[in-house]
Amino acid sequence: MKNTILFVLSDPHAGHKLGLINPETKLFDEGKEYTPTLTGFQEYLWELYVYSIEKTRELSKGKDIIVIVLGDITNGTKYPEQLVSTRIADQISIFKQSLFPLLSLKNIKTLRMVFGTGSHDLGEGSSMLILKDQISPVFPKINTEVITHGLLNINGKLIDYAHHGPNVGIRDWLNGNEVRYYLKSLIYNEIKMNNPIPDLFLRGHVHGFAHESIYRIEEDNLKKSSMTILPSMCGMSEYARQSTRSQHLVSNGIVLYEINEKISDPIPLIKTLDIRIKENL
Repeated sequence: MKNTILFVLSDPHAGHKLGLINPETKLFDEGKEYTPTLTGFQEYLWELYVYSIEKTRELSKGKDIIVIVLGDITNGTKYPEQLVSTRIADQISIFKQSLFPLLSLKNIKTLRMVFGTGSHDLGEGSSMLILKDQISPVFPKINTEVITHGLLNINGKLIDYAHHGPNVGIRDWLNGNEVRYYLKSLIYNEIKMNNPIPDLFLRGHVHGFAHESIYRIEEDNLKKSSMTILPSMCGMSEYARQSTRSQHLVSNGIVLYEINEKISDPIPLIKTLDIRIKENL
């Protein structure tokens, strides 16, 4: 297999007014086609997303590209506030049209979408299963599957990926501690089962970024296993403000990896915004 670029995206929450959306998206209302007006935050997300696609194009010359989407591709109906529209089908269509610029890269070989949170993915991965049926005929050369929890072997390197995992830490100076212990536990479980230990673990869901690595001696060689928690590609919804206890910093972006004889450190294409409203009185 060729050297590979791994493109990882998580939690776009399409259909939310602060979620990822292509500015050229076409939807229907009363039988007429229209383009929804993007919010300022959506324009910011799209600019970041397009930048990540161009960066992937630059890095992937002569290489294959594998795309992993770590769930919550739609916002769902449990939290109906701040939706672009009330039609459920629109949420799937919005993410589908957001994928087009990415999947149009010529050297994409594989797309994997992993089940997210049921309340967002319309239960049992429904939004992704519907999306797979819609995009497979458009991109028949891309190996596209939807799964619950994956273990990929890329060039002999193992990548374990799923939606739910540890938090990044409730205090900034504790960032990564929970990730590190979670990773240690996973490695210990693999050792107990006499399984090969994955080189990289990927998780989403918590809308934050963290990366931790564990080193060990195995057969007299130094081995490394790492875990990356992916940031989201959506803004701070009403529910998110509550669950984060009014966090004012929002990090969004994509994470890339180069895979050849080893897996590179993460290449974070991430930006952080202070979303407080600043006033001088």
